[in-house]
Amino acid sequence: MGKQDYSRRAIGEGIAVMAIFILTYGTAEGNIINPLSAVSAYFIIFSFMQAPYGAQVNPAVTLSLFLMEKRKKDSVKYKKYIAFGLIQCIGALFGAMIINILQIDLLKLTPNNITSAFICEAMFTAVICFVCLVSCDRRLSASTPHIAGLTVGCAAVLASITIGPVSGGIVNPAIAFGLLFGRTFFQGGPFGDLKLIWLYILAPLLGAVLAYSIYFDILREERILMPPPEEEAERGQKARLDNQVGDNEERLSLIHI
Repeated sequence: MGKQDYSRRAIGEGIAVMAIFILTYGTAEGNIINPLSAVSAYFIIFSFMQAPYGAQVNPAVTLSLFLMEKRKKDSVKYKKYIAFGLIQCIGALFGAMIINILQIDLLKLTPNNITSAFICEAMFTAVICFVCLVSCDRRLSASTPHIAGLTVGCAAVLASITIGPVSGGIVNPAIAFGLLFGRTFFQGGPFGDLKLIWLYILAPLLGAVLAYSIYFDILREERILMPPPEEEAERGQKARLDNQVGDNEERLSLIHI
């Protein structure tokens, strides 16, 4: 893939995050997002951008996909993934700017307990990243961006409803970046709110690593999930070679007899 293709995908990431930010948090009521708007936003974005590789829309998902590619290849263009993450944050900031122009109050992140909020954000982000990793598995999901969009959208709504009172249920570092910086610089919020940025960045990234570890190091190693076609084909070829070697050794033993 050339630099021009990467540039298009990076710009698409920014636009996708901006659209999800506006559709999800521009229609939020209090601290709870509108379920229909959130699911519709993810469904539309994932469907049109062929998620999850073409529409990651979450730095945590980007990290889990980076780890997956690094597992398969010796050399990985990590700068591409860093650029995706930064542009996702910029897209969310533009979304916050547009919401402010529409005179809509941005969601205020006020976690009751830092430890509880950290655990909740990490765990629910792991669920979303796991869904995206499964969607990438050609054996389990034959390139079905529509289903990926619905599942990720439903997971985001579930996070908002379940852990919204605890942490806000953001589960997306880019969205949290847009909410915190947008509320501070566009709506006159206190600068003290920015000290929470570490929580909403570190916890989801930890969740991404957790999802990757569960998917590849536990489920794949224990054969709970089927291997992808190329791995199965490689194993089949190795088995045929082993059988051929065994037949040749048996023939040689018969000759000596």
